[in-house]
Amino acid sequence: MSDATKDALRGGWFHTGDVARVDDDGYIYIVDRIKDMIISMGENIYPREVEELIYQFPGINEAAVIGIEDKLRGQAGSCFYSLHEGAHVNVRELKKFLQANLALYKIPREFHQLDKLPRTTTGKIAKRMILKEFENSAKD
Repeated sequence: MSDATKDALRGGWFHTGDVARVDDDGYIYIVDRIKDMIISMGENIYPREVEELIYQFPGINEAAVIGIEDKLRGQAGSCFYSLHEGAHVNVRELKKFLQANLALYKIPREFHQLDKLPRTTTGKIAKRMILKEFENSAKD
């Protein structure tokens, strides 16, 4: 049995790495991935929660919140987004919108507009690719 399998099968439970919630009727909803969590100053930030709010802001087409290294916080959120055709977003207004709906520590430290976000072959936003490109551009 591989180490990854041993790690997933612990104490008689299969640990998938998913974060779920159960509604009043007993339905289970997968809402995020544990591995897709940002830990900033000891606080857990689930990017999906932040992304869902960003998608509500007018003009936003796609959004990805990714943890980046931060010397003070350990990690900080960085928002990468694209716009609907012809749209314009004032980042200051977007931050105000997030501040009205989130705890301050959950608000991304940086915002980066891209023409479009890269996708995996299954159609998901390729966060690892975005992070790699961001890290490479930071080295230049």
